Amino acid sequence: MGAGYSRNRIIDEAKGEYLYFMDSDDTIEPNTVRLLYDAIVKNQAEVAYGSYEIVDLSAPHRREVYQKDDVCLSGDGQLAEYALSHVGRFHVSACNCLMDLEFLRQSGVRFINTNYWEDMAFTYELVPKVTRAVLLSCVTYHYLRHSGSLSHYQAREQLHKEEVLANASTLNYLKEKCKAYRGQSFLPYMCYNLELNSFYIVCHILKNAHLIAPGFSHHEMRDILCYPLSLSDILRFRSMLLQNLLFWLIGRLPIPLFSVSVKVLGKLKRAI
Repeated sequence: MGAGYSRNRIIDEAKGEYLYFMDSDDTIEPNTVRLLYDAIVKNQAEVAYGSYEIVDLSAPHRREVYQKDDVCLSGDGQLAEYALSHVGRFHVSACNCLMDLEFLRQSGVRFINTNYWEDMAFTYELVPKVTRAVLLSCVTYHYLRHSGSLSHYQAREQLHKEEVLANASTLNYLKEKCKAYRGQSFLPYMCYNLELNSFYIVCHILKNAHLIAPGFSHHEMRDILCYPLSLSDILRFRSMLLQNLLFWLIGRLPIPLFSVSVKVLGKLKRAI
């Protein structure tokens, strides 16, 4: 039934006070659960996050560390603003987070029915609901990235268009959610991150067009970059104004200018 269905059933049927997700092929430190439990109890928090390491099994020397600050965040939108403005420290995964089960159930957040980026959707919906969170700088989780993973496009001889569209669909689902967060301080970061991920999908399509079957039209690629809010919404942003304006503009350019703009920006970002 997929990871999302399984996790939702766990949320509904678990008997304990706290919930911790871990993928079966990853590893944690011997004291991971103890550290997170002590932190969540001491700070009377709803969630506790440890720091995170990604180990690429196709190149074991290549490691990415998402190291958070040692901090307790209290108040509406505080965790969301931290998480979405520090994506280099806050990896969007449902794993490595100890959650108060009663809070999670009351929040109404569930995993969406997809095998692509369901962790991202869960995290983006959860963090705005949290009013008290504690973060730890110590690495407590080791995510092992496999070649051919559903979450990534590496080491493939062919990519199906449906797989790429499934990733874009998760982003579109979250873009729709943005409309409910007008006036929130974290919204500019949320919109920018979603658009940036959409942009990288389009760059990947352009870079690997020979591997994707069937192919994408330029209109379809522009639709992937469609911005979720209006120009007047963006002009009210107090942060990330220019970055969001840029993505809003690119998504509305005529097709010839759109293609050129994405290729130029993609090369500057080293994504093409």
